[in-house]
Amino acid sequence: MNLSSSIEIIIFGIIFLVLFSYIIYPLFIVLLSFLKSRTTFSSVETKKVSILFSAYDEEKSIRDRIENIALQDYDLSLVEVLVGSDCSSDKTGEY
Repeated sequence: MNLSSSIEIIIFGIIFLVLFSYIIYPLFIVLLSFLKSRTTFSSVETKKVSILFSAYDEEKSIRDRIENIALQDYDLSLVEVLVGSDCSSDKTGEY
C-alpha cells in the first residue's frame, strides 16, 4: 500500500462521513419512520401539574401571572401553584 492509495482511502472516508451525516442518515431516519407503526392514544390521562416560581418584590405582576395560569386550558383541580417569596419588601406574599 503506497502513500497515494492511503490518501485516497482517507479522502473517500471523509467524503463518506460527510455524506452519511448530512444525507444518508437523515434519509434512513425518514424511511424508518414510515415503517414504524404509529401509536395513537385513545384516551389521554390528565396528570396533576405543579407550577413553582419564585417572586421577589413582584407585587405588580404576580396577580397577572396567577390569573394567566388560571386561564390555561387545563383542569384547575389538577393544578398546584407554589410561589416562593423570599422576604419581599412589598405585598407580594399577600397574593
